Amino acid sequence: CLSRGLGDVYKRQGQPDSNASVGSVTDGLWTVDTSIGTFDATCLTDVCGSSFAGFRINEELANFGAKTVVGRTPGVSGSLELVDTQVTGAEFIVDMSGLITDNNSRTSALRGQNGGINTDVFPEARFELTQPIELGSVPAEGASIDVQAVGNLTVHGVTNEVTIPLTAEVQAGVIIVFGNLEGMLLADYDIPKPTAAVVVSVEDNATLELQLFFSR
Repeated sequence: CLSRGLGDVYKRQGQPDSNASVGSVTDGLWTVDTSIGTFDATCLTDVCGSSFAGFRINEELANFGAKTVVGRTPGVSGSLELVDTQVTGAEFIVDMSGLITDNNSRTSALRGQNGGINTDVFPEARFELTQPIELGSVPAEGASIDVQAVGNLTVHGVTNEVTIPLTAEVQAGVIIVFGNLEGMLLADYDIPKPTAAVVVSVEDNATLELQLFFSR
């Protein structure tokens, strides 16, 4: 699961002084900042101080039993636009070919046609906000705010409208956004289940996860 208290992680990694003023004006375009933190295999299991997007899904393998599979990629680009207390627009693109899991064979399978995302054909996923997000007020330094992001999610070449619960906070002039979209049905995105002999079963739904750092 995504961790709360990400601001504390951010401050421990030698980023700008947490007492720095965010400023009274936050209007403008904020872009995903991939220079913050380091993404590596530990980001699959531990608190990670960098931007990423990914998924988790439960499966059962012969001779191994049940397991929650986590796949994540740091390959996220995009931006959001703030005007007064509203997020008026946002769009994010995820490089699905950069997804990693804790197993090289599983990672390779994700990229294939039989039980995978088929990244050779569908290398990107995309989310586009279709309704403004009303924040009520800009959160104070270190405080968090919960919102709902309604928009179009495109995965595996299929687009569906979704509502993603998000939490946002401001730390040292950086906006941190994290959230989970649970109950994402594979069939809704025409994603086939794995068919390898070792795979006993895979749940019908996955959880989309994201953690994004924004700067100007």
